[in-house]
Amino acid sequence: MNNLAKLAAGLVGLFSLAMGLMAWGAPSTVGGILGLSGVSELGQHSLRGDIGAVFLASALGCGLALFQGKVAGLKLPIILYSLVLIGRLISLAVTGNGVGVMQPILIEVILVALSIFAYRSLKADA
Repeated sequence: MNNLAKLAAGLVGLFSLAMGLMAWGAPSTVGGILGLSGVSELGQHSLRGDIGAVFLASALGCGLALFQGKVAGLKLPIILYSLVLIGRLISLAVTGNGVGVMQPILIEVILVALSIFAYRSLKADA
């Protein structure tokens, strides 16, 4: 179970790292993936800073758990992706379903579930 938990944390960490680095290096690309556009300098700064921060903080938490044995680091992706998911669900209730809306919701559900699974499993083994 320990190896499966580490794999789950690793998958969340790799996804988060890739998206975070993309936000820093190619904000328009990550914006396109997320349905956002940085049409001004402020928009580009927000994509790099705000979006990059969420993904990179999640990657950091996974890294702390995997490479330093600090399982509590997995609370970062659990909290961050749960908050993102809550925001998406509020938007779903307020504005309704549209093209492409459900895919990121499903991704966040998976990220939260993998992170919780990894946290509980690795915490039990600690």
